[in-house]
Amino acid sequence: YGEAAVAPEFDVEDGWTFKAWDIDFSNITANTTVVAQYEEVTYTVTFIPGEHGIRIGGGELEQTVTYGDAAVEPLLGVENGWEFTGWDTDFSNITEDITVTAQYKEVPKTYTVIFNLGEHGIRTGGGELLQKVSEGEAAVAPEFDVEDGWIFTGWNEDFSNITEDTTVTARYELAPVTYTVIFDLGEHGTRTGGGELVQTVNEGEAAIAPEFNVEDGWAFTGWNEDFSNITADTTVTAQYEETLKVLTIGMTITVPAKDVDNIGSPAEFEKAPKIYGVIGSKNASLKTIKDSLTPQSVDAVWSKNVTLYDKKAVKGNYAQYIDNNPAAQPVQTVTIKAKGKNSTGKFDGIATQVQIVPPVFDSITGVTSMDATITINGKYFGTKAPKVSLEDPQTGKLIKLKVVKEFAYSDYKGKPSCMDSSNGKSTLKVTIPSKNLTPGVTYPLVIDNKIGIAVDENGKLPRITIK
Repeated sequence: YGEAAVAPEFDVEDGWTFKAWDIDFSNITANTTVVAQYEEVTYTVTFIPGEHGIRIGGGELEQTVTYGDAAVEPLLGVENGWEFTGWDTDFSNITEDITVTAQYKEVPKTYTVIFNLGEHGIRTGGGELLQKVSEGEAAVAPEFDVEDGWIFTGWNEDFSNITEDTTVTARYELAPVTYTVIFDLGEHGTRTGGGELVQTVNEGEAAIAPEFNVEDGWAFTGWNEDFSNITADTTVTAQYEETLKVLTIGMTITVPAKDVDNIGSPAEFEKAPKIYGVIGSKNASLKTIKDSLTPQSVDAVWSKNVTLYDKKAVKGNYAQYIDNNPAAQPVQTVTIKAKGKNSTGKFDGIATQVQIVPPVFDSITGVTSMDATITINGKYFGTKAPKVSLEDPQTGKLIKLKVVKEFAYSDYKGKPSCMDSSNGKSTLKVTIPSKNLTPGVTYPLVIDNKIGIAVDENGKLPRITIK
C-alpha cells in the first residue's frame, strides 16, 4: 500500500508507437488496471511532377500516409512533346517518408484538329471529326453527305501540315438549278464522242453537242432547238435531209414527186408523172410498180415505187475483171426524174438521186467438195442470178458454176429473186462440178452481176478450197 507498481517492458507492433499508460501507478492504494495507450505511425509522401507536368487532379502532391498504406497518385497534365512514363519510386506500401518523382520521355508534339461540318454536312466515314495529329503531319478529311440544295466548296483551313491546334470548317454554297438535256440523234445518227446524249446542265449554261456519224444517204442539217442557254428540261433533236440513196440493179425505191425541182407549191397532179432515170447522159430503164403506193393530189404529195432494171440500166458501164483482181468499181449515180403536168403547168425535174454500188461478198456455207452445192451470201447480187465462176489459178480461165434456181426472195413482179429488193440482201446456191477441178486446190470465186465483181470488206475475192 502506498508504493509504486513496476512498468513492464514490451515490444510494440509495427506501425504503432507506445504513447503512455492510461493511469498513474506510482502510489497504489487499491487494486488497479493500467492500460497501455498507442498511436499509428504516419509518413510524409511527396510527389514531384517535374518540369514537364502539372497536377490536374487525383492525389495531393504532399500526403500523410499511415504505415503500410498506399499513397494516392496525382493526375498530371503533360507538356506537349513529352510522354509520362511512370514514377521513380513505388508508393503502394509506405513505411517511411519518401519523395516520388514523375518520369517522362520526349515524343513528337501532337495537336488537336477539329473538323466542323456545319449544318449542311453529316459525316459518313473517313477521318474522325476530332483528331490528334503529330506536328508536321496532315489530318485526314472526313467523308460526308451534303444536304440537298447545297454544294461543298472546300475547307477554310489547310490541314496538310499541322503545327498548332486547328479547327477546320466546311464551306458550302447553294447548288445551282440544273436541267436535263437529251440529244436525240434519231435513226440516221450514231454518237462517236463529244457531249453525252443525256446531260445535266446548270441553268443559263450551254449543253455540249455530241459528235456523231451520219448514215450514208443522209446529211445532218442542224438541231431543232437552241441549247446555248438552258432554262428548262430540253430535248434537242437532230435534223437530217436525204441525199443519195444506195441502190443496185433490181432494188426498189420510193420516188416522192413533191421533191421534184421547180414544180411549185402547192401543185395538184392531173395524173401520175412519168418516172425515168439518167446515168451520165444515158437514160436508165426504170419500172414503175403499179398499186404499190396510192397517188395523192393533196398539197402536191405524190410518190411511187420504181425498180431499176437488171440489164439495161448500166449496160456497158460495169467493171471488168483483170489479172485475178477486181478492177476499180466506181459507184455510179442515177438521177431519177419526174416528167408530167399539174395545175401550174408542165414540169420535168429531178426527183431524187441514187447510187448504184457493186456487189459485196459476205460468206459461203456448205460443203466445198466436188459435186456439191454451196450457198453464197452477200449484198447487191441483183434480182436475177449473176454469173458465178471459179477461176483456174494456173490458166486464169473461168469455170462456170450452175446456179440453183431456189431463190429466197421475189422481184418487183413477184417472181423468184436472189436479192431482197428492199435492202439488197442476196443469197445464191451454186453447184460445183467434179470435172476440171483438182482436190486440194484453192479457187477464186467470181460473182459478176454486170455492175461489178463481188469482193469482201477488204477488197479480196472470196475463195474456196476443193476437198
